[in-house]
Amino acid sequence: MPPHNPIFGHLFVLAKVVSKLPKDAHAHYLPDQLRRTFPELGPIYYLDVWPFMTLTLVVASPDTLQQITTDHVLPKFSAIKDFLYPLANGKDLVSMDGQEWKYWRGIFNPAFSAGHLMNLVPEMVKEMKVFCDILLNHAKTRRVFRMKHLTDNLAMDIIGKINRSNPLVNALRRQIEWMAFGGEGNPFRQLHPLRPFVHWYNTRQMNRYIIPEIDSHFERLKVASRAPQAPMEPTKVRSKSVVDLALAAYLNRKDGSTFTDEIDPTFKEVALNQLKLSLFSGHDTTSSTVCYVLYIPSVNTEVRTRV
Repeated sequence: MPPHNPIFGHLFVLAKVVSKLPKDAHAHYLPDQLRRTFPELGPIYYLDVWPFMTLTLVVASPDTLQQITTDHVLPKFSAIKDFLYPLANGKDLVSMDGQEWKYWRGIFNPAFSAGHLMNLVPEMVKEMKVFCDILLNHAKTRRVFRMKHLTDNLAMDIIGKINRSNPLVNALRRQIEWMAFGGEGNPFRQLHPLRPFVHWYNTRQMNRYIIPEIDSHFERLKVASRAPQAPMEPTKVRSKSVVDLALAAYLNRKDGSTFTDEIDPTFKEVALNQLKLSLFSGHDTTSSTVCYVLYIPSVNTEVRTRV
């Protein structure tokens, strides 16, 4: 590991690395920058930044990562569960462990399949055309604008087919702003007395939008199931909705696709929280990736010319 202080750990070493980076550089740059500063570290080393975070094992070896993430099913990091709890209440695929994760991952598998994603391409193209038109309008004005804001809206439109002025979107963005991982430099951000109340209010707003949507999808599938046809199977559900595919898979596993008058509360809880997590995870990763994809040609004349 890097030079270690018995009292301050690696904080001094990290401070020197941070001083050479832009002020708004993401914390995820730091482990790699440490490796560049101390080449002798190799692909695996410990990082001690207590009290901001617990002792961390930094892994940049593909073989080791394969063992950690795939070959051996290890418990999820507790800090990730705590971070996501205000959003998904622990009932999501990122927070679940063991057999619980395996079961619900199987339920949502149809929505993650390559075939389903290919079926969504036409809708994605429509949203991308709107996005391109917006970019052209900005280009004509020749004014500086914030690309991340536009790509955030694009990601939300594609992932949820939700108007960005929707109360769900507003509540989700407020919730993200108030979520804390525990390693923030400002301790008051995590210990703010209003945090629990803000989480409660935003969760209530999101649930008020998503729960009726889940109920309506259930009612439509229930009506379809009573028509003279074969038992409901995920591969036979023509809907492009994640809820429809997951619900069909759940019923097919549970009791042979028998619809009751009420939706199963267990499925409803997991679907509710998994949908919120999907909106959250894709909301930032997708939008950041689009920004990077657009940035690379802007600084590379040869690539821009070919494109």
